[in-house]
Amino acid sequence: MENKQTAMTQLIEKILRMPESNIKGFLKIIGPVFVELEKEQIKDAYVVGILDSDIILFEEKNKIFAEQYYNETYGQN
Repeated sequence: MENKQTAMTQLIEKILRMPESNIKGFLKIIGPVFVELEKEQIKDAYVVGILDSDIILFEEKNKIFAEQYYNETYGQN
């Protein structure tokens, strides 16, 4: 079975095969695209981080509420 390449690996290989005189022009065209992709990845990661932290905070609050409920209902032990 032949190994597949990621899009990034294919891009790097194409850049490495380009004549040096073409690389700067290529990077001027493709550079902003990668900057925008990176921006979207950072924003997505931020949102996931916020959601994860909210879940952890929610779980911690539930533990506190459960402890309070137990103490109020059954007394502290």
